[in-house]
Amino acid sequence: MQGIIASRPDTPDNLLTAAPRARIQARNAAPLASFDASTYSIQLSSDPAIYWTKAVINANLTHHMRAQIPAEEAKWEPCVGQVSQFASKRCTLLPVRGDAMLEAVVDRIGSLWDIDTSSLKQGLPIIRYLPGAPPVGIHGDMGHDGLVPTSTLVLYLTEGEGTSGQTFFPDAGINVIPRAGSILSWMNVDATGVPNSKAKHGVTAVSASAASDRLVVQIPVLHEAGRLAFAYPEHVSGNDVDHEADDGDINSLLEKLLGNDIKGATKKKSKAAARKKKEHDDDDSNGDDDDNDDEKDGPDDNNIKGTTKKKSKAVAREARDGDDDDDGDDDDD
Repeated sequence: MQGIIASRPDTPDNLLTAAPRARIQARNAAPLASFDASTYSIQLSSDPAIYWTKAVINANLTHHMRAQIPAEEAKWEPCVGQVSQFASKRCTLLPVRGDAMLEAVVDRIGSLWDIDTSSLKQGLPIIRYLPGAPPVGIHGDMGHDGLVPTSTLVLYLTEGEGTSGQTFFPDAGINVIPRAGSILSWMNVDATGVPNSKAKHGVTAVSASAASDRLVVQIPVLHEAGRLAFAYPEHVSGNDVDHEADDGDINSLLEKLLGNDIKGATKKKSKAAARKKKEHDDDDSNGDDDDNDDEKDGPDDNNIKGTTKKKSKAVAREARDGDDDDDGDDDDD
């Protein structure tokens, strides 16, 4: 497949978190300064925007990452909202800080995608699929709190074998065979920031005879207008998952895996979620204020509308007040 040359200034602002920082290059094109000689990136789809970036990290770094992944089963937990799948799919966070090679991987990803990856130094989200794991159904990425990441990056740590463990996007007609050290990245939202149903994807079954577990690093990214996009250390599950987990379960898991670093690692994400909620509430309240069509309605409609409008305004004010209080709590860390 030939690569697509895409100049960064011509790329819509909210697509930058899925595209690598340097110019998308055709196969065999001379690499830019940010790329090693063996690294190139091609765009696989425009809607949704999907990119395949080859050899982001070399074989030595890939081997080192696999070697640091815990062998003790006690270090693994059910993926968020997927307790029933623990026999075949497990999650953990791989500590990064203090390991120079892992820190270099995190910094490199931040440089290539032009995102803040500092929170990932608290832990890299690892997903492990055991041999014989059933297929993962078609889904869109979503956090336990319902927040959809702007984009997702998946760093493969193991090689694919035939049709085993492929990532596929049915609407785009794309199947990707894992290649260790390479990254598949895609946008979860459209140009308006709304979740894009075409970004739904799945994973084919892992062969029972696979030589090893299927290992990936899952990196969710949030990007708000006027702010530097940032990655955060959290597993984002599909929206077809079980619903056993609640906020208490999530915090317990993060505390177990990250210890005292939980607040620092998730603070940016929490604030972004609060800002998005406030914008949504403000939009709703503005919509109520703009609804001044009483003259067009009958007498009974006017009475009903006047009563419900007061209630809607009160609810909107309470929501705004609550969000403002939440912002203050975030700053108390």
